Amino acid sequence: MQQLRIMGVTEDDSDELLVLADDQGQEFALPVDDALRAAVGRKSTRPPHLTTRAEDARAPMTVREVQARLRAGATVEQMVAESGLDPARVERYAGPVQAERAYVAELARSTAIAPPSSAEQHRIAFGDAPATLEAMALVRLRSLGVDLTSLAWDAWRRQDGSWQVVCWFSPDDEAAARARVDAEPPAEWVFSPESRHLRAVGPWAQTLSSLPPETGARRGPRRLTAVDAPFDVESVADSAAQRSDRGTGRPAATTPAPVPADQQDTSPLLPALRTPRQAPRAKATSIRTSSTSCALGGVVGWARTRTPMTGSPSCSRATNSPAARTRPDCARSSRRRPVRGRTISRLPATMSARSPPT
Repeated sequence: MQQLRIMGVTEDDSDELLVLADDQGQEFALPVDDALRAAVGRKSTRPPHLTTRAEDARAPMTVREVQARLRAGATVEQMVAESGLDPARVERYAGPVQAERAYVAELARSTAIAPPSSAEQHRIAFGDAPATLEAMALVRLRSLGVDLTSLAWDAWRRQDGSWQVVCWFSPDDEAAARARVDAEPPAEWVFSPESRHLRAVGPWAQTLSSLPPETGARRGPRRLTAVDAPFDVESVADSAAQRSDRGTGRPAATTPAPVPADQQDTSPLLPALRTPRQAPRAKATSIRTSSTSCALGGVVGWARTRTPMTGSPSCSRATNSPAARTRPDCARSSRRRPVRGRTISRLPATMSARSPPT
């Protein structure tokens, strides 16, 4: 095919002509009509990533440019055709970038998109744990009847710094009808690794990001209602005990019938009610009796040490000496235990050794 170049536009009898010339300088005229204008205004069908950069041998792509294009979603085959580099060399550059893309995709799949909930639908699907993106997508795709072996995840970096996360799968017509989605896969999300934020893009991503609404009627909040009689806990416990006794073969314990309040005998309670009021007085009397007995014993012992015994001059001399008053044997003989059964209420101030206590 001969190549022509544009020389200019001329007018001939009110018609516009496009003047062209070849390499030898021979000129050609092309009428400017609607067909030419439509051909010039038609959009190019060539993919945007397949530019004429590969055809320009004067500016080969660097390693950084190749990795940037791979990080943005280009494949190895596309980069081989675009850069003109050897496929083995492009594969070597693509290794670290593909690992980075797989890591971001795994990070997005493990991101929680639904907190733990007490709803029955959530507990059946996820238990008490939060729902991650991958777990939610698997539950939704399984409920739609999609073959999970066709599932594939990927991620690439966008121009604004965020990441595009995609999920490919192969749904049939019935699955698409049940999901009420007219678009084709994949499902796409915009992901921010720093904040772990996911935003659904498109109908498939919205479908796989949440559980379907419950079809049954929702229950309203429980309200308190009035009852005819209070719940008898004791009767329920007695019936349970009787059932237990029947199961073990032992005779059931009998519970006496309750006695009305107006027929109950309260006479045994009267002494118990009086006891707390009389207890302090009895305690005080006991304390005074003990102290009086101790004082009386000391006085009697002191009087005996002062009174000589008949027929025992040695004992009289021993008891009258000051040193004998501190001897242990004499002290033991001078002690008198209080007599049991006798209560001494008061000790007179002037009491002789021979006068009995009152």
